[in-house]
Amino acid sequence: ISLCVTTVFGFSEGFAQRAFIFSLIPIGVYGVHHLLKSFDITIRAVIVGSLTYGLVLMGYGLFEDGKFSALVMACALPYFIDGLLRNRYRRVGLSAALIVAYNPAAFIILSITCIAYLILSYKSSKFSKKIKTISYGALIACLINVGFIHDSIFRIDRSSLGMTAISDSYNDFFLS
Repeated sequence: ISLCVTTVFGFSEGFAQRAFIFSLIPIGVYGVHHLLKSFDITIRAVIVGSLTYGLVLMGYGLFEDGKFSALVMACALPYFIDGLLRNRYRRVGLSAALIVAYNPAAFIILSITCIAYLILSYKSSKFSKKIKTISYGALIACLINVGFIHDSIFRIDRSSLGMTAISDSYNDFFLS
């Protein structure tokens, strides 16, 4: 993909990178537009909401601070919420996998969103379908990020936790 994008933009890697990063905002705006269309509101409100979302992302300072993970999350979160509301587990799983791949701490936000969604729809007639959507979405997200999960569990950086590199010698950690 990067070779094709670089070729299209005249072998200028910097310009191709800027085009890719700036294309994330229209993708997020389209996701919000698609999400808002599922509610019973006027088309004018949908357009205003979508444009407001895009302008807030532009003014948020994601580009100056270099927060690519936050930009990816802001781009994929409307698709995640839309997948929850429409019970589409592939959309939930793929958007959750994308969010967690670029921003692992967002797992907490996605979990809170899913729990709140289940609590609010507890008395719904399609509660089992909503649990199925979240379960399959979580399975898809875990399968896509299996390498990241494996590295997080088995290749932990002990020095960042204040431990020595040798796992059987914890004397200086516990007794200091």
